[in-house]
Amino acid sequence: DKKISETIEFTKIFADAGMPHAQYIYAGYLETGHADANVAKNPKLAAEFMKKAADAKFPAAMHEYARYC
Repeated sequence: DKKISETIEFTKIFADAGMPHAQYIYAGYLETGHADANVAKNPKLAAEFMKKAADAKFPAAMHEYARYC
């Protein structure tokens, strides 16, 4: 679906720019993958984005990163 692909693409842009909330959301997409948006499952990269968000003190990311560990 084009809307889903665009949403994930913009989320990645914001995540790469260092926005913790976007890093958290993008990590979720990477953790499970998203076939409709052509996002491959990549747990290692998901953990990297989640760690960045956790390091920025984003509460939900801190919890999820602890779960990853």
